[in-house]
Amino acid sequence: MDLSLLITDNTGLDTTAKAMQMYARAELLAFQNKWDASLLTLDSLEYVFPGHSLLDEALFKKAQISYKRKDYKQAIDFYKAIVANYYFDILADDALFQWAKLTEEFEKDRIQAQLLYEQILLEHSGSIYTAESRKKLATLDENKTHS
Repeated sequence: MDLSLLITDNTGLDTTAKAMQMYARAELLAFQNKWDASLLTLDSLEYVFPGHSLLDEALFKKAQISYKRKDYKQAIDFYKAIVANYYFDILADDALFQWAKLTEEFEKDRIQAQLLYEQILLEHSGSIYTAESRKKLATLDENKTHS
């Protein structure tokens, strides 16, 4: 499903095949836990194809790699960049939800996490994350009243 969305979301440009091949290489390297090589390939993608529709996917992959490396601050920065620069794209709600989770779980900032979950409900009401965001908000609110 994710692959189908990725292809559908990024077709139509003259350079699509080359950019998608580069992105696929980065995905494979990440899958093989060759994170440095994957990050280098993603950086190259941004340099070679500035403004390409795959750049939000590249940032998302960088965030996932940062998470696997337990560099949560860096992962949050990548998610923030997606929300700020690609708020209109298909990964915006994914990035916002992941940012909220990391803020709640690793930064222990319940107030900021609550604001991010609310943003999902307000700006991405059709997201697959709306139900989970409501649950998270209820839990955060419940914990606030018991504190």
